[in-house]
Amino acid sequence: MNLIKNSNKNINQKMLLVGIITNPYGILGWLKLYSYTTIKLNIFNYFPWYHIINNNKFVIHVKNWKTYKKNFLIKISNVTNRSEAERFAKCKILIDMQTLPKLKKNQYYWKDIQNCCVINYDRSILGYVNKIISTPSNDILIIKNINQYQFKQKEILIPFIINTFIKKVDIYKKIIQVNLENFL
Repeated sequence: MNLIKNSNKNINQKMLLVGIITNPYGILGWLKLYSYTTIKLNIFNYFPWYHIINNNKFVIHVKNWKTYKKNFLIKISNVTNRSEAERFAKCKILIDMQTLPKLKKNQYYWKDIQNCCVINYDRSILGYVNKIISTPSNDILIIKNINQYQFKQKEILIPFIINTFIKKVDIYKKIIQVNLENFL
């Protein structure tokens, strides 16, 4: 295996999942890659890639890549045949979060919004961000409702529009303050 071992017990907290190697392609050691990045091609902006095995971090050295259907094919250094490539099937691709670009004011990475507590204008807790959906106009927060007496549905969908529905985001405290007064 052409991976470099780096032992660190807290690596999962500093890593972000950006894709997965699904399975081998052909007999020359190519692998299919599915990118989780919003713009699929951006996965190639975030090197080095890592994989974690038994709480040890390994670097994946990509020698070559090309588009394939709606995803990609990659060639990993020193992987020359299908048998060697099969060892990487279902391999999760991680990056160090420090490689992500800094964002402007009122811009957030989805990873920072996930699991935030959502509080309404009246200080009542609505729930927690369970998922985020991307739409052409704006992202939508799917809130797992824990306030059943105020809202009957199990999930609340809130457009992520700053100063309209989203009043304040504190990613360090993991709190999002919303105003649903005009939304209901």
